Amino acid sequence: MVDAPAETKVVKNADPSFTFYMDTKTFVQLWHDTNTKGADWGQFLLGCWQQFSIGAKTRASLMAYSKATNDDHTKWNDEAIKTALSKRAYAKCTSIRKKLIGFAPTGQEDKVPNLPKDAVQDYGKVKASPRLTAKDIWTIFNG
Repeated sequence: MVDAPAETKVVKNADPSFTFYMDTKTFVQLWHDTNTKGADWGQFLLGCWQQFSIGAKTRASLMAYSKATNDDHTKWNDEAIKTALSKRAYAKCTSIRKKLIGFAPTGQEDKVPNLPKDAVQDYGKVKASPRLTAKDIWTIFNG
């Protein structure tokens, strides 16, 4: 196996991947702005790409990924970008939401922000029904 740059994750018998560095403060502000403007998940993902793909560590990781896969990230269209970032952004959003749910004072759990409209873990996959919010699940269990 060929040694890879530190920015590239190499897992035995796995496809090459890249690390997309997203600082939490900027990520949360982008999430807040997306929800405030009523923008959707796709717009949020494109905003993440615009904001975070310019970082030196992310650029180095993407370049190593492009070289390893012959998939030039600089030629990705919007759909390819959304597909590449969806799992990463979804995981970061849900992790932050879980922390906020635990932090929220009693009776204020409803103030925990929702994911951007139409958020999905696997962008581009057809889903059978709309995503349930925590409020929807609460209603199912508690009427």
